[in-house]
Amino acid sequence: MFLFEYIHAGHIALMFFLVQSFILLCLWKKFDAQSQAVSDLQKELKAMFMCERGMADRIRYQQQQVHGISNRQDTLEINGTSQVNYKQAIALMRKGATTDELVEACDISIGELDLILHLENTKKMSPQKSSRN
Repeated sequence: MFLFEYIHAGHIALMFFLVQSFILLCLWKKFDAQSQAVSDLQKELKAMFMCERGMADRIRYQQQQVHGISNRQDTLEINGTSQVNYKQAIALMRKGATTDELVEACDISIGELDLILHLENTKKMSPQKSSRN
């Protein structure tokens, strides 16, 4: 009987060891999966922070542009020289000045220059339309 009890105790210890090993393996798999999930979340968080920095830079740039435009508008309102600049731009444009030259020489924006060009082209076309009728 003693041998049977000894073998029986050995089987119980072996079963206990196998159960513990199985539980440990399951826990290790869960830990590994959670570690991978944490790693993935860290990568996503890092990407979000990088995106946030990019957005902050873009917002800062837009704010600087708005501030510059506001200052320019204030300056134009104070100086009242915009009409002179527009006339100068038209004269230089007729002499064949480039866009960059007009913007720099007349201190006007590209948008203002585009508007002047559009208005000048409209003026050129309107006498042609009336002479056709």
